[in-house]
Amino acid sequence: MPEPSLAHLISVILFEADPIGINFSTNADEYDPEAKEIAGRLDYAASADQLTVLIHSIFIRWFDARIAGPADRFAEIASRIWQLGAEFSTPGTRDGQS
Repeated sequence: MPEPSLAHLISVILFEADPIGINFSTNADEYDPEAKEIAGRLDYAASADQLTVLIHSIFIRWFDARIAGPADRFAEIASRIWQLGAEFSTPGTRDGQS
């Protein structure tokens, strides 16, 4: 069985944290598009704080500012993803590709 991709693991984190309230227990792939974008742009963040801003901007673009809410809503999520990203820091794997 292949290892889960970075994007999939980010999607799991987003689904568990459910920052915009769309986790209905049966729609586990609901955050997949945002997770793929975060995985693809993770290298642009130099810290968990920068990642918070990046994730917030992605959610504003996918939804809107009202639904995304304040940036601090994404701080714990960014911290978890930042730690996860360190495990995928080998060149060519951080974006979820192997």
